[in-house]
Amino acid sequence: MPLTLSPATIYNHLLLSLAKKTVILNYHKYCPHRLGHAMLYYKTDSLTSGYWHEYLHTNQWEIAEKVRILNQLGYWVDIIDRGASTNWQPDDIYQLFIGIGIDGSGHHYLRLAKQVPSAIKVLYATSSNPDERNQFVKQRYSDFEQRTGHALPIYRTAENINTSQTAQITDHIICVGNHVTNHTFKSFNRPIHKIFLSTSPRLVLDYAAYQEKKSHNFLFLSGAGNILKGLDLLLETFAKLPHLNLYVCTALESAFVQHYSRLLAQTPNIHIENFVRIHSERFRYLTNICGYVILPSCTEGCATSVTSSMRRGLVPVVTRQCGIDVENFGHYIDDISIPGLSTQISQLATVNSTQLRERVALSYQASAQYTQRAFSVSFTQALLSILKTT
Repeated sequence: MPLTLSPATIYNHLLLSLAKKTVILNYHKYCPHRLGHAMLYYKTDSLTSGYWHEYLHTNQWEIAEKVRILNQLGYWVDIIDRGASTNWQPDDIYQLFIGIGIDGSGHHYLRLAKQVPSAIKVLYATSSNPDERNQFVKQRYSDFEQRTGHALPIYRTAENINTSQTAQITDHIICVGNHVTNHTFKSFNRPIHKIFLSTSPRLVLDYAAYQEKKSHNFLFLSGAGNILKGLDLLLETFAKLPHLNLYVCTALESAFVQHYSRLLAQTPNIHIENFVRIHSERFRYLTNICGYVILPSCTEGCATSVTSSMRRGLVPVVTRQCGIDVENFGHYIDDISIPGLSTQISQLATVNSTQLRERVALSYQASAQYTQRAFSVSFTQALLSILKTT
């Protein structure tokens, strides 16, 4: 299914190509009284005047909201894009430095942190500890090769991250996800402040999404990394369950497609949707008819594809590494083998409509933890806890 760019995407692309700055200094639009100076190292896209939030990734809104909250707490903010040139050198003028630094996109974290010794240095952890993440990802590829006899190129490991130096220079960690994600940073021996990520405010549980769901329809929605996310396991499982449907919404890697081309050609119950926008009619349709969102990922910070699906009432079926607590309404995948997945998925497909709707309502209720308001409150509380230490 070809991807059609939305007018918002085209507009933002043109806007950023013409007006984006990789370093924005002294941002104080929402600052009533200046008490200090903070640096935020992440992205500058959404701070570009005229940027239209289309929620292709929730972090764009969250970055703008972080700056607003820092302003309201009395901080002028310098925002540094992760793609900024290494030629930019900050002065030691900051009381607070917050930056991504546990994957390849955050490779300036150590350099910037070392140049602002006076600042409280806060690691903004958007995924699990990179050492554990790499271990889990490589194990999934090893399991795939052992199971299939084929080796695929390894994607989505965190490269060029000096974990020990990052831990040493960091004072606090703001961590997304739940206790599973948080626990991977125990070795850092630093205070951890848990926050809740947001979802698009346009996602709601309407009548159709509540009434039309079927327990034999499963949605797989994810970002990049087919093996990391466990898509290989689901393809092989659903190939043995022809009476159940799997709708696959993600970008497929060429080597992955080549390996599974015969299986996909012979399994009409596996529907390859490719990338689907969460505000599209297709996404609305899929989240109307699917009862479950399933993600057997081996490592996440917090799987926003799952929390976004929960805002449409889907019942999560996830590994504990997805960073979402689902004990009271969803289902954990504890047996990641093909037979184990087959048994669990088959059992879930037998749930009657009344039982499914009860879970749908509970899932939507739980998704209130993943709204813009929840993000704002939890991020503010984390900052206040950190600033109390000064």
